[in-house]
This record gives sequence, structure tokens and C-alpha cells, in this order.
Amino acid sequence: MATLPARERHTTARLELAFDYGGGVFEQWPEGLEPQCRRIVDPPMRVRVRLAAAIARDAPAKANEIALRVRAEGLVLDEIVDGELLGWCRSNRGDWLGVVDIELHTSNRLGRLPLRQLIPAGAIERADER
Repeated sequence: MATLPARERHTTARLELAFDYGGGVFEQWPEGLEPQCRRIVDPPMRVRVRLAAAIARDAPAKANEIALRVRAEGLVLDEIVDGELLGWCRSNRGDWLGVVDIELHTSNRLGRLPLRQLIPAGAIERADER
């Protein structure tokens, strides 16, 4: 296998990133053909994630059909949240997905759910663009 440069610069429509081809994010994903279908962002980058574009959902119910408890304690999935971009990976259909640490909140802001999520590239933007 040919040796890749330790770092590579990549520019997309909204993000210019430095990639590192190592790290712990993809420990269970062995190296294969080149160019690789996964890349570490080093150092991790602060980003903003549009949750409505990032997480697929069923058609919404009418507001008057949802219990008040659910409306207060359910996760908010239609806002823009801060996150930390750790890497990129490519699907077998060719699209790029960001590996992003984000935190979801409940409607009443009393609960939160930190998670590492695959996010479509189109739903991610640099935090300093706003």
C-alpha cells in the first residue's frame, strides 16, 4: 500500500479542512484502497449542524395530537446546534458524512442527550460562518 501524506488539505463549498489519516474515530475500519473513504479532522473543528437536514423523521403529527408531556420533554430536532467535527467518511453511494459530536436538548431545556452522529455534509457549516 502506498503511503499517504500525513496531512492533506481539502476544500468543499463551505469547509476547508486539514485531514489526518489516523486517529481513534475509525479504529474498527481497516485501511483499504486509496484514496481512503475516511479521514480524521485534526484538530477537531467547531461546526454548526442543521438538525432538520441531518436527522430523518416521519411526517410530524398535528400539535394538538401530541401530549403536553411529549411536547415539553421531547427532543428538539428542528434547530441549529453547535458541534465538533471529528472526521469524514464516505458512504458506498459516494456521499460524505461528517462524524460530529453534538448535544440534543428537550423542548423545556431540562434534558440533554450528547451523542456522536453521522451528519450529511450539506447539514454542516463552520461555526465561524455565522
